Amino acid sequence: MDEAPTTLTAQALCVLERERAVAHRRIDELSSVLPDLERLVGQLTAERLQLSHRLHAMDEALGLTPQISIDALEPELRGRRLREVAINVLRERLPAGEAIHYRDWLRMLAEQGVQVGGRDPGATLLTQIARSDDVESVRPRSGLFRLRACE
Repeated sequence: MDEAPTTLTAQALCVLERERAVAHRRIDELSSVLPDLERLVGQLTAERLQLSHRLHAMDEALGLTPQISIDALEPELRGRRLREVAINVLRERLPAGEAIHYRDWLRMLAEQGVQVGGRDPGATLLTQIARSDDVESVRPRSGLFRLRACE
């Protein structure tokens, strides 16, 4: 009678080992697909935003909108308006306190259809976010910034 539980335990261990191997393979499969899916989501988001802008422009041409948007007059953002938009986009995408490199932030803005003005858009963004009370540098010269936590 002592042999039945030992056999059952060996069978259970065998089943668990097989299931563990299946789970590892599935994790590997998902890990290999996720970057492509994330890239696709970024492309679809950018396309949706571009189509939305085109639709708005068509509505304006057809006289279906009450007035032309300020962004249509000056499509590239600079100064205080860039600062406001950049902070809002970051608030929507990252929790306060989470660090982001300014180049990733610039990419995030581009994905949202925001055009940063200036000869060097990265430098323009850096200049503006450095002036914001809502953002702090993580380390000097690291290019990393984060939203300040609400006090």
